[in-house]
Amino acid sequence: MTQSPYHDSEVDVQERSGRRHFADALASRIFADLTPEASDLFTAVPFVILGSLDELGRPWASILSGPEGFISLVDGALVVGAMPNVDDPLFATAVRGGDIGLLAINFGKRIRYRINGKVQPDANGFRVIVSQCYRNCPQYIHARSAEFVTGSSMCGSALPTVRLPRLDDGARRIISNAETFFIATHASGQQCIDPRLGADVSHRGGNAGFVEISSDGRRLSFPDYIGNFMFNTLGNLTRYPRCGLLFIEFESGQTVQVTGKATIDWEIGRVSTTPGAQRVIDVEIDEVLVGPATNGLRWSFIERAPDLRRYQTISREERPHQHVAEVEPPEGFKRFTVSRVVDEAKNIRSIYLRPTDGHVSAYKPGQHLRVHCLLPGADVAAIRHYSLSDFDCQRNEYRIGVRKNPDDTPESVSRHIHRVIQPGSSMFISDPMGDFVLDTAGERPVVLISAGVGVTPMLCMLKALSIQNPSRTVWFIHGARNGAEQAYASEVRRMTDRCASAHSHFRYSKPRAVDLVGRDHDSEGYIDISLIQDLVPHDSEFFICGPSAFMSELRNELINWSVDPGDIHIESFGSGSLERDLPNIGVLGAEIRLDGTEIACEWTQDARNLLALLEEAGAVIPYSCRSGACGTCEHRVARGDVRYPVPPQYPVKNGYALLCCAQPASDVTISMD
Repeated sequence: MTQSPYHDSEVDVQERSGRRHFADALASRIFADLTPEASDLFTAVPFVILGSLDELGRPWASILSGPEGFISLVDGALVVGAMPNVDDPLFATAVRGGDIGLLAINFGKRIRYRINGKVQPDANGFRVIVSQCYRNCPQYIHARSAEFVTGSSMCGSALPTVRLPRLDDGARRIISNAETFFIATHASGQQCIDPRLGADVSHRGGNAGFVEISSDGRRLSFPDYIGNFMFNTLGNLTRYPRCGLLFIEFESGQTVQVTGKATIDWEIGRVSTTPGAQRVIDVEIDEVLVGPATNGLRWSFIERAPDLRRYQTISREERPHQHVAEVEPPEGFKRFTVSRVVDEAKNIRSIYLRPTDGHVSAYKPGQHLRVHCLLPGADVAAIRHYSLSDFDCQRNEYRIGVRKNPDDTPESVSRHIHRVIQPGSSMFISDPMGDFVLDTAGERPVVLISAGVGVTPMLCMLKALSIQNPSRTVWFIHGARNGAEQAYASEVRRMTDRCASAHSHFRYSKPRAVDLVGRDHDSEGYIDISLIQDLVPHDSEFFICGPSAFMSELRNELINWSVDPGDIHIESFGSGSLERDLPNIGVLGAEIRLDGTEIACEWTQDARNLLALLEEAGAVIPYSCRSGACGTCEHRVARGDVRYPVPPQYPVKNGYALLCCAQPASDVTISMD
């Protein structure tokens, strides 16, 4: 092609989304003729999706099917050996000619090709003169097989027979359960010579319920996920805001076709409440067509799209017990109700928490919550810390991200949360706490560096900046193994795409074949000082969260780069937290006793804290964070006094000591009652 394959509105959407450079790189993959791979696919599939205009200029999507080879290649054109039913809105296009979009998709292999061109009538169907041909990514395709059953009782009954002004109960049921649909658009609303301004049809995949229906059945809404960045559909909707949708109930073969006026909602307030959405498309329905079957096709489900797990909202199930339902909250905790649970990535799940009474407490970006959990069969409650992953002062709700480690024991808190906690569950939650906090009012550049589930406090900080100081330069740098384990990427892209001062960089250490550079990640390898030096200014303020070895190594590398240690902030709670070099301010020779036992030891120059010293002497003391944040190791001081090299985050009660960070100010006896 001698000219750009994109029309003006496609370019506008590419620029508005911050993905113009990626679309330019893909332009060479839009061909003016059928490619050999596309030809092989179209001539092998038992069905094809059509998109075009009816006689009123309204887009519709439809389906044609037939035995293998019902589509053939003749002199560079596709010849379709089937016709829409006379009641189908696209029958006139097939008979008289006009713009058309075709989509061939092999669900089982997750391969799809789109072509756009012109229809010419043919003796046994119609032919399509191709003007654009290109392949789309397999990211959101649910795997299933399709077989055309010759002589089936369903043959010939696929096309719509009922016309409705709105969705009836049957159509609502099909759409509410749909995980796949097809969308037809047009760039001008009338037949056009310019191939860029013609018809197009595309595939959309999601989790069941991702298409929402208004109460009156006159409006549909669905999310626009991160895709190939060509923005053919959104570009067409921007230029000619109408579309046609096709839903297939694969179990029964029933179809629902919808045509209506479309609006693209870019507002981040609404979009941010829809998992994975970059934008939301609303469709005001003009007409609905309901058909009983899909032309003799027999469908068999194989596998859900792996990447859609990250946007799955967990529904409530009936279970024999309710978590902490009949127990009063312990001191320092309040009862919260789980309002929503969303899978964000492999083994990472968001838990949305609403207070049972009153309002959430104010919090600062970067702070965390303590979760009090009495595991089945345990005598002592476990306390864990989870960073707040969202920042929304207007919503009476907290959100935390919980990672279930693959090597967790069955009794672990994270496994318990993943396995038991669901919408409607109760949890005991503390007020927000912690000093790993970003002051959003500053002016210096901010660099947020994370790995794994360490992304959660960084996401909260990024959101706070986007609300409170959007002009401040911020870099969001995150490392993950691959796209399956990458949580919250769509939220980060959503913010950085909308703000010129915000930048993001995702680095995958072991990307999958389907993980594309520029769409899913920006580079390959591990986060190191070389990457940081290439991306960010030296005089930045750095925040780091992730595995302890990752934080320690990166901190040392930043210091070697002459970054002031005071400008490096590290989140240090958790059993694998970063060890800090704290001064020994304990009284040398002080006698440490555990009341009611024979355990006694002496404070030495090499001692670190009372917990470690007593453990070395044989004591078994419950603990969790070992960093002064959770309060699990808080015990009463029966005799003597303690001091702390660094004040603990946890508010220690008078007369008590937090053993994991306390040092003796005198001889000390610790009570275990």
